Amino acid sequence: MRKVYETIRLYSEVEPEKVAAAMPLIARLLVGKPLDEREYWSEDKRTEQQWDWVPVLPRTIGPGSTVRVKLDAYGGNDPRSGHNGKIGVVAAIRRDVVVNYTGETGVGWHHEMNQLERQMPLRPR
Repeated sequence: MRKVYETIRLYSEVEPEKVAAAMPLIARLLVGKPLDEREYWSEDKRTEQQWDWVPVLPRTIGPGSTVRVKLDAYGGNDPRSGHNGKIGVVAAIRRDVVVNYTGETGVGWHHEMNQLERQMPLRPR
């Protein structure tokens, strides 16, 4: 208990608002109660968890669909390895998928379907 107090005291001097927001969580943990899953999530985590990424299958995407290049789609020596994890919008489907990334201009980048994941909304529990 003393170690927790000493740690919190240091942070409370620097960032009192964040410490005040964390106190209900810390108090709950100190008395041995579990944290309810979604009730204590930060706003960023709630926004992030509204979507899930699933593999792209034929006829599951079209122009305007949001896709992400798989995190391990391209190896280290491949010039396209910088695209791993990037999120973009499908511009067209040819033999492969043409993806435009936010903030970039041009025709778009060509990726094979098995290198992409599509954004799928999570159903509320």
